[in-house]
Amino acid sequence: MDKVTGPLGPRRGIAATVKKLREDSGKNLADVARDLMVSTSKLSRLENAQGKPLRRDIKDIINYYGIDGTPLASKLRRWVSAAQRTGWWTDFDAVTGGLDAHLAYEADATVERAYTLPFVPALLQTPGYAEAIFRDLDRRPEDEIRQLVEHVRIRRQEALTYRDGLDPLQLIVVTHESSLRQVVRRARFGLGLG
Repeated sequence: MDKVTGPLGPRRGIAATVKKLREDSGKNLADVARDLMVSTSKLSRLENAQGKPLRRDIKDIINYYGIDGTPLASKLRRWVSAAQRTGWWTDFDAVTGGLDAHLAYEADATVERAYTLPFVPALLQTPGYAEAIFRDLDRRPEDEIRQLVEHVRIRRQEALTYRDGLDPLQLIVVTHESSLRQVVRRARFGLGLG
């Protein structure tokens, strides 16, 4: 699976719109791909929000469906521009294993709901607690742990109070009492209680 390097919201908007345009036209994927002179897999990836959409592909789709000059065409152009932005998490090598996709969704979200057992949700973890999880559960090397705790986790938690151009992220959490009573120890950060 491709690494997610930017926001997913614009890609998902493009995907839903392109698929609806195709379905409303009564054509199948192969017909539209042939008419646009692109592979069926490329069009399928566009309709499934996989990879970054290209401006020229959106331009071709706008022309193909005859929607140039409409509010929908303007929206598609805004989305394709927004989809080109690079996510803040791409600066960190330790963001692997699906965390990139999670951060891309989180960056666009207005509300995050977390249901966890037996751990405290990531956005509420102390540095010591997070370090212990990355070390003992994920078995990450020390340099990755440092990156994830001192930069990535802090950046994610900042979204609860401030996000550039967006309202702060609203967090709704359900967890079990055992998550809160669990003691986690780490010499570097001291004692962290969940």
